Amino acid sequence: RFLDDPTNPTNRRLAGITQVSADRDLSYEDMARLVAVHAGADPALIHPILAKQSGLDLEAIANRTALDTTRLRRELGLIPPDAAACIAATLASGSVTTP
Repeated sequence: RFLDDPTNPTNRRLAGITQVSADRDLSYEDMARLVAVHAGADPALIHPILAKQSGLDLEAIANRTALDTTRLRRELGLIPPDAAACIAATLASGSVTTP
């Protein structure tokens, strides 16, 4: 088993926080289009708007939410997976339900 292997880089004890994420950020628009394709809907039905046009409290909207995976790569030698492929696999797994 990979996790029991003493040569597994994730068995090292590291101080601090190591962020884990996919290889790149996806916008809400990108994600909506992926979900639309998975659901068999036309992605052209997605009409993105700016956050300031949404009517939401702008103070509650984060400017940047990306995770920095540099340490994951450099110290553990792990390569983050493709973001779009992760979302597609999650949707295909059936573990995501819609109301």
